Amino acid sequence: MGAVVTLTLFLAACSAETTTPTTDGPPIDFPSGISGGGQVNTASAVIGGWRRFDVLSADSSADIITQTTEWAFDSAGGCTRTITTFDAVEGFPRGSSRDCTWETGVQEITLHWNDGEVNTFSLTFAAFDPDRMVLDGLEYQRTS
Repeated sequence: MGAVVTLTLFLAACSAETTTPTTDGPPIDFPSGISGGGQVNTASAVIGGWRRFDVLSADSSADIITQTTEWAFDSAGGCTRTITTFDAVEGFPRGSSRDCTWETGVQEITLHWNDGEVNTFSLTFAAFDPDRMVLDGLEYQRTS
């Protein structure tokens, strides 16, 4: 029974309706920054705090693990990713943070990590909702 509940919670956390920008433009209440051709200025829409919460179950035990991933993007181009994992068996959280700078392109974001690594991820907003960012296929909810 616990595995069914865990799977249901996990699947609910993973569902994301991705809608990419079109030349029709976003809804009126989308963050400012419509540029030529009706495309969304994703840079202004990304600024703020974002959170994703996942519940996982270990295959060989009744252990449940939660993971919270938080992003903070500032208007100066700085960013931080913080991942906090809580293992029910251990009973305490473990966390790590990683700093970066960011820049957006057409439906993508490039992250330059402080250790020199560079990653480019797809970037859209689910159903053109400015509070539902879809980064590399994973949906995050706006926190600030």
